[in-house]
Amino acid sequence: MKHAQLDFVRLHNVAKHVIHLLESSEAAIQTIKCMQSAHQKLLSGEEHTANLDTIVRALNRIQGSAQDISTSSKDDNSKSVLENFVRRETESNLHYIMGLFQSTNLRLRSLEKRMNNTVNLVRYSTLEAESVYILTIF
Repeated sequence: MKHAQLDFVRLHNVAKHVIHLLESSEAAIQTIKCMQSAHQKLLSGEEHTANLDTIVRALNRIQGSAQDISTSSKDDNSKSVLENFVRRETESNLHYIMGLFQSTNLRLRSLEKRMNNTVNLVRYSTLEAESVYILTIF
């Protein structure tokens, strides 16, 4: 491969983008870990600031359902069932999202290793071509 055929700028840009994507996925994983920790504190009562009515209103907005979940009754059992549902769904969703980012992170690490191998191959090829050129001059 001739030195003129190598596109160093594109190779550099791809390597730079891989690094940025890897950093972003690691930041997302760290954010999800913080969210999981905050959720566990909320469940354990350390920071019990959530109001069931607020949670229900948020669920109704998200679902956009015509039939709102009502919490106006004093039925503690239905509130308990709803609280458990919200907790399980939140835990499940955080776990799922964490898995997505962890698998993306693994793929990016693999891509980073392949990019490093490619960069090393280009360096070696360039040095080899230059040394052959220098030897032919002498």
